[in-house]
Amino acid sequence: MKKLLALVLALVMSMSLVTISNAAFKDADKISNKEAVDVMVAVGVLAGYDNGEFGATDTLTRAQACKIIAYLDLGKDVAEALPAVQVFSDLSANNWAAKYVAYCADAGYVSGVGDNKFAPDEKVTGYQFGKMLLCALGYDQKVEEMTGSSWEIKVAKLMEKNSLSKGTSKLGSAALTREEAAQYGLNALKATCVEYDEKGSTIIAGDVTIINGAKKAKAVESAEDYSKVIDETVGSTTSVWTVQLGEKLYKGDLTLDAASADDTDDFGRPVKTWQYKSEDVATSVTSAKVVFTADTKADDVVKALKGYKFNGTELKDKDSAPSADITSSNITGLPAKIDANDKLASEIAGWTKNGKVVEFYANGSDDKAISNIVVIEYTFDKVANVSTNNKGKTTYTINSSEYFTGDANKDDTAVLAGKV
Repeated sequence: MKKLLALVLALVMSMSLVTISNAAFKDADKISNKEAVDVMVAVGVLAGYDNGEFGATDTLTRAQACKIIAYLDLGKDVAEALPAVQVFSDLSANNWAAKYVAYCADAGYVSGVGDNKFAPDEKVTGYQFGKMLLCALGYDQKVEEMTGSSWEIKVAKLMEKNSLSKGTSKLGSAALTREEAAQYGLNALKATCVEYDEKGSTIIAGDVTIINGAKKAKAVESAEDYSKVIDETVGSTTSVWTVQLGEKLYKGDLTLDAASADDTDDFGRPVKTWQYKSEDVATSVTSAKVVFTADTKADDVVKALKGYKFNGTELKDKDSAPSADITSSNITGLPAKIDANDKLASEIAGWTKNGKVVEFYANGSDDKAISNIVVIEYTFDKVANVSTNNKGKTTYTINSSEYFTGDANKDDTAVLAGKV
């Protein structure tokens, strides 16, 4: 599937997936992590400010982090019913965040900054928020050694294992923005909850705490239907599935629908739809399994695609040919038909010539079965004119076609998607 993309519109293209939930914010055009914000707002974990803005690039505060964790740990209804008590001298009981901070402090997720103060408006780093999310997933701080001088190292490993920071680019030691926190939260909703058969006993020797006899965390499993509405990973038996945080909290109200072969974005990439209480709230683009750029060699294609299948045929060497013709009718996005006599690896390698990017997607229950192949060619086009009206709507004119951003009407995002 060939698309011509003007480089100047690379950032503007993100507007094409704006959905109703975050489009209602006055600063919707400043939100980059749109899927995450859409979902987290829809389930009520995040909300905008009184002025109608979301504040995507504002720094996440310690108080805001506690509210998010309370919601993700307990669910909205239980979190809202928490008693408002004063635990720290700088956070009175009538402060909106008091009950959330009290809960997180009691659970051991957060502590004060000294002198019985909490500093509710101070920033939160990725590691700090990641640790709180890991606790919400069921990880035990002591068993996993997420305390002490090396806590960040332990947290970083578990964050990587659970893909908590996926979709963000900052170091874990950097302060999080509100939209980055939304992305962390969305990743947590898709992560698997864990539990322990045995947490062991605690032995304290001076400044050293040792956990003796603890067993490794294992995935929470369930035979209930709600345990497969976000992720269908089979558990220890074929009759049970692993339970993701979003499944645990929302019991089937929050779903990530498996896409059919025809559910794709404007580039031909498979997409899924987030639904909350049967309402569409966000679109999720499936991550590519393999991406080739530059002048890829046939041997490198074979190595990267080892184990993957095309129409049931596994690519085993650079001279392999498909068992049958591969056309755009059975795999989306092919630039041309691949004849059953063609050398498949050589054909794929040829697509990366002249700056093309080739992406391979698996869109079904078989994670190794390629369903979509997307070929994108990037080109440069000159912007002839740029104008902004008094409502903040910016118009770009390229090759006599107009593209919009800013305070756009409902049809503008379709123009972006349809013309690029």
